[in-house]
Amino acid sequence: METQLKKPNSFDYLNTKAFIETQIFLLSKEFEPSSRWFSAKTSIIEEKIPPNVINEVVLAVNISVRKQCSETFNQQAVNHLLEQIFLLHGERGREEVASQINIDITETTSFGVSTWILSLPEEWPAHNDHSPEIIERHSKHRLNLVNLHKKIMETKQKYEYLKHLREQLSPLYNTHAIQQNLVDRKGSVATELNKMLVLMPKLLMTIEKNKNFLMRKRPEISFPSLGSLEDESKNDTTIIVKGIIKDSGKGSM
Repeated sequence: METQLKKPNSFDYLNTKAFIETQIFLLSKEFEPSSRWFSAKTSIIEEKIPPNVINEVVLAVNISVRKQCSETFNQQAVNHLLEQIFLLHGERGREEVASQINIDITETTSFGVSTWILSLPEEWPAHNDHSPEIIERHSKHRLNLVNLHKKIMETKQKYEYLKHLREQLSPLYNTHAIQQNLVDRKGSVATELNKMLVLMPKLLMTIEKNKNFLMRKRPEISFPSLGSLEDESKNDTTIIVKGIIKDSGKGSM
């Protein structure tokens, strides 16, 4: 007679680690002196304790606490604690399935959830007298389930990455929004290019004036003549502006 396996308590590695680290953070949190400390008076001379004395004492305590926490609750200790919790959880799961192994698999069973997969013992219980073929099948199928779970988790991570990437690139697919900047003859792109037509000669003139100084500083760089640069920059910019105006004329038709 088959018995139903009780679902083991879920063990979430990341959540457990986050909980432990939160407790360590709270333990290592610095002390803040109370306002009553600064207003309190000593019983001997009936004077307030100097603020610098309070601050020095609090600082010394905080340094001691921080040092103690870093030595006691280091990353190696946290990992060791997590391993012990995981082992205890696994032992409890194996005890629950020691008498009979029977997992309720339905159409809604998620192979991305590792709790019921990890509840399967690595080896068939010794007191369950079955043929070597069944024992071998158990080990084989359990390994297949573990590998399937890993592939599902990798696929999920890839899906989330691609989903995030698609969200980042989604504005680029909205061609209507991109072209709005170009349909107007006085659009920002054409305006900036017209500014470039005005600023480029000024820049070239500045370079020409400082050409001798620049050549002395960087003799390995050759500077073309001002006239050739002006003609080339004007031609390129004019072609771009004309192309934008032409495209905007088509868009407004």
